[in-house]
Amino acid sequence: MDIELKEAEADALEVLEHLFNASARCGDVSDSLELLAEADVEQEPCVGQIDSFQMQKESIEISSDIEILEHTQNSSSSNQKEDLPIIAISCHNKPKKAHIAQIVPEDYICTKEDVKIIEYIKSLPNKGTLVEIGDAFIDKIHMECLFHDDMKLNGDVISAYIHCIRDEEHLLYREDGKVFLENTYISSILKRDGAYEISYKADTIASRVNNYLDHDMIFLPINIEETHWYLAVINSRKREIQVLDSIGKMDRTDLKTTLIGLQRHINLVAQHKELNRHNWKDLEVATWPVVEMFEQPMQIDGASCGVWMINFMEYWTGSRLSDTITQDEVKNFRFKLPAILWASRLNTRKGYEQQEQTTEEKDSPSDVEILDAPDGVSNPSTTSQHVQSDTSLCIISHGISPTKICVPSRGVSPAKRLELLDALCGYIMLIDHPDYLEKEWIRITKPYPISLSLKKLQDILNVNKPMDSDCFNMAIRMFACDEALFMLDNKMHYMDLKFWLDWNA
Repeated sequence: MDIELKEAEADALEVLEHLFNASARCGDVSDSLELLAEADVEQEPCVGQIDSFQMQKESIEISSDIEILEHTQNSSSSNQKEDLPIIAISCHNKPKKAHIAQIVPEDYICTKEDVKIIEYIKSLPNKGTLVEIGDAFIDKIHMECLFHDDMKLNGDVISAYIHCIRDEEHLLYREDGKVFLENTYISSILKRDGAYEISYKADTIASRVNNYLDHDMIFLPINIEETHWYLAVINSRKREIQVLDSIGKMDRTDLKTTLIGLQRHINLVAQHKELNRHNWKDLEVATWPVVEMFEQPMQIDGASCGVWMINFMEYWTGSRLSDTITQDEVKNFRFKLPAILWASRLNTRKGYEQQEQTTEEKDSPSDVEILDAPDGVSNPSTTSQHVQSDTSLCIISHGISPTKICVPSRGVSPAKRLELLDALCGYIMLIDHPDYLEKEWIRITKPYPISLSLKKLQDILNVNKPMDSDCFNMAIRMFACDEALFMLDNKMHYMDLKFWLDWNA
């Protein structure tokens, strides 16, 4: 039994070592890993002066969880920059609020508060997620399409705003019934499945189909790759596919492929279970007539199609647009959209900022440093072992104080490295304060963001618990970025759980 436990501990240490040496393995490949390890949570940041803005007293109701952005001075820089002011969050009427009778031209234009937010966003480094709304992650590079009127919107920006529309409950019930607004990613899956054969996955396809059948209208963002966005509305009450395209009539091959994919999903689920079809009298969606809702083009430039489309999703009732919109308003709205997304109460990354690295940090990005231990975390004995009484996991501290631990990626012997990792594990397992356990310790942003909390790191070391999917995916990413693998003649491809589940969705 002791042999099995020691083997399990060795495996856990190996996984943890892969995670903490992420930058050494993938620094040249993705250069996107950050080790946060903020154990000293009591330290107070340097906060700038608060700017106050005259807010309208009789405007939209502001949620109690509206946050204020804090700016932290980069203390490691030799020439410290002037503190940016804390930015007051402006209130927006878009997506359209329930008490707003009509969107007016001013609602598309940036306010002074919006401009401050946008200038702050532009000042941030390119790395790191600035907006996380639902399953949409937007970094500085993704936001570039909102700063230039000659760039088309990317899918993440569109999906983030779709989540904001969903959050307005009154927009989920319209003239032709209950509405579901699909995101760009799932719409692309439907298009993919219209081009290739698929297999039945009860936990994904079935839930998606049942959700669609519970609504009267499904809004699908359709993308002609690298070219154009337009909206397709599956209107079950009228048994038709309504197309809202800002440039008018054009080839609908992408729409037809998407409808074939949806039809395949419906047919697969129908083969395995009885469908709830009281809202849909006809399930042969691929045969429904396609109706062009706009005969004449509304868009007069070559890049604003995505902005037009998200406004169509917000305003379409099933028979008409509830609000009018012009090309000038579309142009203004593009530049306002970064502030709307960043300030949204749904944005879990609000207030994100990444401190600039010093030259020393850039020269040795692989070092992992654990900051001073938080109050109440005692140092382990210099000679004894620390054993978790409620688990089978044994952590040996080897007399190294966890107050300051560095695990370099190279230049130390294997025995010394294992000793340091043992001490690091002991330090991790000693922390039990609930506030500290939820702190983010490791983050990697490409090709999609993964972050690990202290609690997840502790779970890796507990042989009685299964590995968390985020830990597994990050470990797979480390293997895939191993420089040694690039030297092999037979190249290997690694798939993590997200890729596997998405492909089989």
